[in-house]
Amino acid sequence: MSRYRCIVAEKAAYPVRLLCRVLDVSASGFYAWWRRGPSDREREDRMLLGWIRAIHGRSLGTYGVPRIHAELEYGHDVHVGRQARRAIDAG
Repeated sequence: MSRYRCIVAEKAAYPVRLLCRVLDVSASGFYAWWRRGPSDREREDRMLLGWIRAIHGRSLGTYGVPRIHAELEYGHDVHVGRQARRAIDAG
């Protein structure tokens, strides 16, 4: 988990400035990150995770990494590499 995500997770319980100081990040850096919103990569990863969960759900939980990877590539023309395959394992 990134430091900024940790701040978001804990900001209901602790002041943001305290969390920034403890995690050794600037408050202005945190707020700039917060305003920026998700990156293109993060949005693509979320979309990919949605497809992975849908495929896994349609298979009633029987598809593992090889079958999900194959369905993404051949069924949906989504080409993913090893990094994305790790996301399939975690998903």
